[in-house]
Amino acid sequence: MRLSTRASRVATLSCGGSARWSGSASAGADDEAGEHAAQMLADTLLEDEWQSPSALTSRASVLELTSARFSALARGASERLGPPEAGAPPSPQPPPPPPATATLHRTPGAGWWSARYGLHYGKALALLSHAAALLWVLDRLTTNVWPRQSFGTIPTLAGVLGGGTGSDRIGSLKPGPWTVKLYDLLARVSGRFLTASLNTLMWTMMHTTHFALAESALVRRRLVDFAQDTPGWRLALHRANGYASGALVLFHVYSILLPCVFNGYSAVVTAGRFAWPLSERRTEGKDVDNAAKLMGLQGDDVWRLAEMSLIFFAFFPWSLRLLRANYRVGIELHRWLFVAYFVDILRRHSHPHNWVLNAPVFLLLCADVVVGKFWRCREVIAHRLILSP
Repeated sequence: MRLSTRASRVATLSCGGSARWSGSASAGADDEAGEHAAQMLADTLLEDEWQSPSALTSRASVLELTSARFSALARGASERLGPPEAGAPPSPQPPPPPPATATLHRTPGAGWWSARYGLHYGKALALLSHAAALLWVLDRLTTNVWPRQSFGTIPTLAGVLGGGTGSDRIGSLKPGPWTVKLYDLLARVSGRFLTASLNTLMWTMMHTTHFALAESALVRRRLVDFAQDTPGWRLALHRANGYASGALVLFHVYSILLPCVFNGYSAVVTAGRFAWPLSERRTEGKDVDNAAKLMGLQGDDVWRLAEMSLIFFAFFPWSLRLLRANYRVGIELHRWLFVAYFVDILRRHSHPHNWVLNAPVFLLLCADVVVGKFWRCREVIAHRLILSP
């Protein structure tokens, strides 16, 4: 019974294979088809002996014989049929590839504005952050409508701080050689830019807030498109501001040494008194003394030189490498370094604008992280199924 069944299957393969090969016009295709049919025939003939190690030699012999036999049958059928008739329709050809200059169709919502999706959020956020930083820096160099000394006019704040909040020089740069003027210019520009970029760094990492905004009425009414490459735009903006902040904060703390390097000034470190919020206040001297060719530093200046050098020359590059190698460890190190950087900026009595502009955004970032850990969390009920004892 088994032998007759096998013989019928072999006959089916032989007849079906001959019928299929009869229209072939290529010897290479015939050989390939013959080998495929031989493979099927060998599997059929040796299906009962497949588990036996001694069947490997038999299977190879059958495969070789049947492959040669079927290939010969296919070539004979092709020779008998001859070339295709003149009036036969040609075989269909694949469509040609599009030319290199083909028109590219833009993705809906990829521009600045789309009637279907609304305003591109990523591009709008980049434009807004850059414009805010530029205007904030230009204000310090020109009008300075909100100087630091205005905070000292608040009696309660002055009492808590144990003094004023420093003062902004209005008008021209500090007198002295070009290095002194560059030191003053770098302090003004970097201080204002770091205030604006700090908010951009925190806002771009508020993932929970952006998830909520992507489901808000702004999207339902097609006013703002939060889905069009928004994470990519936010990450690119975060990186750009991060690298720029690292470079400018180093210029900010090291620029006081420029006259010492290029004009032969001497650096003198004078200890002051510490007051709220953990900031050192100058008790004598000043930062620039052109007559004595002295640059006056405090203990806090030396500390910030060492701290910012370690953070931006060592630990931040290390955290970026860890983000690629071990993301869980790298992101935790990256976050704590940012907290240390933020606290160092906020604790200075000479940074009152950061208290008003950056502290609320930092609290919003903390709330975003806390809510993100519990928002839309559901209990996962798992059942253990034992598949085998």
